[in-house]
Amino acid sequence: MVKIWCALLFGTLCAFAQAPKSENVLMIAGRMWETMPETTKLAYVHGIKDGLTIAALSLPAELREAVIDYTQAKGFNTGDYVKELDQLFAHRENLNIVVPLAYHYITAKLKGTSTAQELEQRLIELRKAMAK
Repeated sequence: MVKIWCALLFGTLCAFAQAPKSENVLMIAGRMWETMPETTKLAYVHGIKDGLTIAALSLPAELREAVIDYTQAKGFNTGDYVKELDQLFAHRENLNIVVPLAYHYITAKLKGTSTAQELEQRLIELRKAMAK
């Protein structure tokens, strides 16, 4: 049941990002990320975290903690996410990835539960989705 709620929550986020380009222009991607000052990056990432937390709070009590655990890497702060996003977007092939999906990728990376091959496959899938 927890996995279903997590999948629905993340699926909703992905649906927005995989919409035709004219519909996802409101989502910030890597190219825009590069132009943002550090304080704006911190606020943006903290907003993503807050949004996911608020979404989790709308779920039944028995699912809340599981969704929060799924969408956030424990022991890492907003600054850690910003540093990881900076590194991700330093590679030109990642500039079209929208930040909310990159955030999800970074969460998986920081948790340390995915292999390097699994993480690379996620990146490839994100690049393909954003290229459409």
